[in-house]
Amino acid sequence: MLVPVEYDEVGNILDGHHRVKICRELGIDWPRLIREGFTEEEKWTHARQLNIARRHLNQEQKRALIADQLRQTPHFSDRRIAEMLGVSDKTVGSVRNELVANAEIPQTQTVTRSDGVVTTKQQVDERRRQRKGAVRLYAGQRYDRIGEEDYQRKDGRWTKLDVYRSHCPECGKPFEIRASRDRNAFHPARRCDEHKAQGRRIRCATIE
Repeated sequence: MLVPVEYDEVGNILDGHHRVKICRELGIDWPRLIREGFTEEEKWTHARQLNIARRHLNQEQKRALIADQLRQTPHFSDRRIAEMLGVSDKTVGSVRNELVANAEIPQTQTVTRSDGVVTTKQQVDERRRQRKGAVRLYAGQRYDRIGEEDYQRKDGRWTKLDVYRSHCPECGKPFEIRASRDRNAFHPARRCDEHKAQGRRIRCATIE
């Protein structure tokens, strides 16, 4: 047997129960590897990581392991659990929604990211929207994507432009802009048509 059985420092098997059973039935010894310094939570996570990485699990079996991890650490973000287990954060989110709907885990208001930072679920969702292009920020001003429209280029070819809505920092009124989907070419207007003036500093509206 080439893959050693993993134990914690007090002799509990972390990985390799089936290998130990087979070796005992055959009357042979087996290689051992001691893992020290793990918390109980880390021991379970380590075992699940090995299960997903080594075994040919189907989708249902992977979701079962993700569900076990979520039951143990519901406060961990979907991305953190995905990185721990080597799966998609979308799959983790889907399993989380099922467990919340069945009241198996609580609907958490805060989550712990991979870097240990505790943040709110709303902040996590907002960052996801920004990564997907649903929200863009330019010079601290927010632009929400509300749709798309066809655009004919000078060479006659058709392309898509994203339509964004923002609010004029001087009067607070909403206005729309059209922008290319190239994330490196986003230089939108910052004011509505009424207050548009190139080169003039932005004056924030007073909200009463």
